[in-house]
Amino acid sequence: MPQTFMSGIEDLFNVDDLVAGIPRELSNGIKAQVFQGDQSTFMIARFGPNMPGRIHKHPHEQWHFVLEGSCTRVH
Repeated sequence: MPQTFMSGIEDLFNVDDLVAGIPRELSNGIKAQVFQGDQSTFMIARFGPNMPGRIHKHPHEQWHFVLEGSCTRVH
């Protein structure tokens, strides 16, 4: 089995660090942090209570994880 080595600490992200990544405000009450890699992008979005997102789509596959609370996804 081939071994993989990370080049350094800059390859790691702490998604709980609110100043890490590229900050974005998606809309009023929805803030995000974007973590850009060479081959993919990862985003953490924090929604305020009862904040609706806007319906949109992307040409690429996306994954969504709800870490706390609940939501309804429309697609």
